Amino acid sequence: MTAHFIQRLARISTPFAVLALIILSWLPGTERPHTGLAGQVEHFIAYTLTAAGIVIGFPHRIQTVALMLIGLNAVLEVGQIWIPGRTSQFIDFAASCGGIVLGLFAGYSVVRLWLARTL
Repeated sequence: MTAHFIQRLARISTPFAVLALIILSWLPGTERPHTGLAGQVEHFIAYTLTAAGIVIGFPHRIQTVALMLIGLNAVLEVGQIWIPGRTSQFIDFAASCGGIVLGLFAGYSVVRLWLARTL
């Protein structure tokens, strides 16, 4: 796979990743798929992968990506107050933010160390 293909794939998958975060965050608790992992681990992984993918697709927009994902995270977490079977907890917000930070770092590292050589 070429760097251009990977970057294009990351750009195309961005809206789908964000939509998945929204849907999974606002599904009622009984309808949400469960991985068997702790909720905070699920949050961390979901936001890490999403942030990394977005940064790979849009490497010059890291600050914008960070602010938008943190804002989305806050809105989704607060919105869970009104979703049956869901709770809004600061620890979930914090786990998601940690995932965002790791994802930004990982995505930027991929761009700098690998994709930048081939773009």
